[in-house]
Parts: sequence; structure tokens; C-alpha cells
Amino acid sequence: MGDNAVPPPLPLPPPSEEISQCCPTLQENNIRVQPNRCSSIQNQVVSVLNHQSHVYLIENHIRNVNRNLFEEGGQFLGDQLSQISSNIQCYNSNENLSQLLENYYLNLARTQQGAKELQEVLKKGNYSVVQEVLKGVLGSIFQLMIDDNGHHVFGMLIEKCQNDQLFSIVNEVRNKADTFIHIAFTDKGSRSIQRLIKRLKRNPPMAKIITSILSKESYHLLTHKTGSHVVRQCFIIFGEESNLVLYEAISSILLHLAVDPVGCISLNNILDTVTGKVRGEILYYLADHSLFLANDPSGNFVVQHMLNLNNDKLTEKILNHLKGNFGQLAQKKGGSHVVEKCMCSEYGLKQVVSEIIRDGKELFRVARDQFGNYVIQAALKQTKMMISDKTLYYQLLTALKPYYPHLQGKTKGRHVAELIKEDLEADKSQH
Repeated sequence: MGDNAVPPPLPLPPPSEEISQCCPTLQENNIRVQPNRCSSIQNQVVSVLNHQSHVYLIENHIRNVNRNLFEEGGQFLGDQLSQISSNIQCYNSNENLSQLLENYYLNLARTQQGAKELQEVLKKGNYSVVQEVLKGVLGSIFQLMIDDNGHHVFGMLIEKCQNDQLFSIVNEVRNKADTFIHIAFTDKGSRSIQRLIKRLKRNPPMAKIITSILSKESYHLLTHKTGSHVVRQCFIIFGEESNLVLYEAISSILLHLAVDPVGCISLNNILDTVTGKVRGEILYYLADHSLFLANDPSGNFVVQHMLNLNNDKLTEKILNHLKGNFGQLAQKKGGSHVVEKCMCSEYGLKQVVSEIIRDGKELFRVARDQFGNYVIQAALKQTKMMISDKTLYYQLLTALKPYYPHLQGKTKGRHVAELIKEDLEADKSQH
């Protein structure tokens, strides 16, 4: 093959129903392009796009890539584009031609091989090539983002985009915000949006556009397993200024999130990622409602998480709100875990034990309860380990002593009885 010879063209995708309807010639002749048989198309078309720089870059990169799809020396994207002819009357307008290009790139990106090759082409980062692909997919960007193969192309595309090209994508998102929100609830869509967020890390103006859109549906996103990752990515990647609109939206729904099975997890993730003044405001607001949350099947996880932060002031605030309710909470599944977390600090341990032993009957109920017995076991172990002063342990032991016979046997309190058995018998022998 000479230097000026035109290599055999690659196959075009079979015409879609829309193309067939507006191209009677293709429909009547029932042309179906096969992998290595494109002469019937060649005879009908001449080059309509003179993207020389685009073709030059691509033809040197995509030669001999896949012999099953491409003939030796075949060109990939450039040759296929050059086959779109202005002589096909239904595509003699710029609008129709743009639609054909859009369908072409989108359909290509949706195939495993096509997506792979598009990524290789984009990887070079040539502005003109990136612009050509972007122009081809921009109108169908959301379809690309949720496609099994296309979302990989989207990731490479935004990675290689310059700021003006990125703005084209962000502007499309702003114009079709409802669709953008909708795809955030899908697996591939969520991943694509997270990659876009990461790409916008050093571009606060564009970041603000994204957070502004997400803030309008913050509750539904944060209470959805997949959608919540998008908002969390904003808190991880963007700065406080870009996330301000999200903070404001979330501050009005904190308790609603906390009592939702998914929302409580999202809220805990937020507590781990937000910083500065906003974080303190969220923490202390939740601490003020810690009794309500500790009694909730989902909210208790938020209280536990706050206690795990080992913030003395925050812990003290939570303990003050829970005071007078430790015995009642200890007899609930979630509440019992909260009470155990309260006892992780020496201050909290003294607060809980001192309160529970005041009423012997309640202590007995807690010790025999299916959840409460774990709280008493933890209290016994931790007070016994206190090196400086074991007074609290002996106070608890003395309070349990009258109920020891009733805790033995097959009751839920038998584990408590086993923990105090040795010390009670030792005390008995001394007397």
C-alpha cells in the first residue's frame, strides 16, 4: 500500500431505526455493514469533515489494534468519520450531522472495544481530539455516564478536558439538573459523578455549581445507599466554601437523617469528613438531641459514633442529656450499646454506675435483661480494672449481692453472676 493510498475503511454501526427512516436509500437496499465489507457504504459517501489534525493523531495510534475488527493498516475513528457524506441528503444540515456524530460516538463508547479505543485516543490529551469527542457526546453525556462501558470513556474524557471543556460539561449538568440528580442514584452514574467531583477539586466556581444542584436533593441522596456516595465525595474533595450550600441544606435535616437506616450512616460519614466551625455546630446540635437519638433504632448509631470521637466536651454534653435514663437505655438493643460507649471514659463510667446502683430493683432488672446484662458485665470489668480506685467496683458488687441467687441458673443474668461469684465467695469466707 502506497503512502497516499486510502486504507480500507472500518465498519460503521448498523443504521439505527431513526437513521433508516430518514435515509430511504439505506432502508430500501437493506444495507447492513459487516466487519470487513464496507464497499456499499464507500460508494455512497465522500468526506464531509476535514478534521486533519484529528485524523492524523488517531490514525497513527489505532493501527493493527484488533485484527478481528480492523483490517491491517486500518484507521479507527478518522476513517469512519470521513465516510459520513454530505451527499446523503438527510444529513446535509449541520443539525443532522451533529446528531449523527453524537450517535456515532455514543454508540462507539457503549461497546467494550470502542470504549477501550476511545480511551486510548483521549489518553494523549490532544485538545482538538478531546474537543471533537466532547462535541460528539455532550448532548448524550448522561447516557454515557451510566453506561457499563461508556462511563470509562467519560472518566478519561473529563481527566483530559481543559477548563473550558470541563465547563461545557458542568453547564450541561446545570441545564439538566434533574437528570443529573437522577443518575446519581445509579451505580455507574454515581461513580461518574464522583470522578467529576474529583476532577473539579481545584475549580471552586464549578464545584459550587455541582454542590448547589446536589443540595436541592440532599435528603433523598443521603438516605440512598448509592446516592449518598456522591455527597460524601463533595465533603472529601471540596473545600468548606464550595460545600457551604450543602452544609446549609443538611443542617435543616440532621435529625431526619439520623433516624433513617441509611441516613445515619451518611451522617456518621459526614462527621468524619466535615471540618471547621460547621463540624462543631453539627456535633453540638446532635448532642443536644442525644436522648431522642439514643432511643431510636438508627439514631443510636450516631450517638455511638460521637462518643467514639473521644471529645471530652462533647462526651460530657451527651452524658448530661442522657443522665437519669441509663437504666432504661440499657434495656434496649441500641441503647445498651450507647450506655457501654458512655462507660469508655472514667467520667462516664462513674456517671452510669452511680446512677444504676441507686435503685436496687432497677439494677436487678438491668442485670437480667437480654441487653442490659451486657452493660452490667462491662461495668463490672471496667470498674475492676480501675487502678487508682476500686471503690466503684465494690459499690457495684455490694449492690448486686442481694440478687446473686436470682441471677444464677438459666436466666440472662447468669453471666453477671459468674463474674461476681469469686469475689462474693471470697468476701463470705472472710466473714
